[in-house]
Amino acid sequence: MYGSTPANMAGVWKSSLFGCLNDIPQCVATYCCPCVAYGWNQQRLDGSDCQQHCIRFCLFSLCWLCVIEALPRRQKLRSQFGLDEICVNDFVTICCCTPCAICQEHNEMAQRGHGKPAMDFMK
Repeated sequence: MYGSTPANMAGVWKSSLFGCLNDIPQCVATYCCPCVAYGWNQQRLDGSDCQQHCIRFCLFSLCWLCVIEALPRRQKLRSQFGLDEICVNDFVTICCCTPCAICQEHNEMAQRGHGKPAMDFMK
């Protein structure tokens, strides 16, 4: 989960949790406004409404419950890419490193060529 892997390996993240530092503009955008980056990722993952997920994530974040919104989405991403399902790791990752988790998901979809980016910040 924490390192880059060859393209032919299934079940393992291609982007590391702290790989957000490889794309500084995306990292800064996600750190400053994670609800928007979360909405972009959700739209890219399944074509759903970016604004709706942005607002829901923001509201849940006010009371530290963003995991309710983010955990099912992260599990859906795992399912679509055949990544090993480790719910406890996802829970801890979202609770402790929310911006890093959002960047990791963005980078994972980009590396796998999944969907059209809703917005690639400053590119």
